[in-house]
Amino acid sequence: MEFIKGSRHVTQNYTVVDGPVVDTDPNRLSTRRFKVELLTVSWVDNEVRRIFVRGQAVLADGRKGKYRHDRTFIGSEIPDWAQEILDITL
Repeated sequence: MEFIKGSRHVTQNYTVVDGPVVDTDPNRLSTRRFKVELLTVSWVDNEVRRIFVRGQAVLADGRKGKYRHDRTFIGSEIPDWAQEILDITL
């Protein structure tokens, strides 16, 4: 029997307390702002591949909206504020 090493895929979820307010993906039909409450990081062979964030909408006057929005950051577009969690987990 022969075994060939594949890639190692790791995904971790984090609850974000007092997260930043970010925009949804700019390629969407309508861009919305939301406060990050959940962050999911995916690694493949110890290299960060994807960060998924989700949270409750923030209205123009600063109040919370009733909908939840999300955004995925891939590779080089990972924001600076997310580096803090990456430094802790690596």
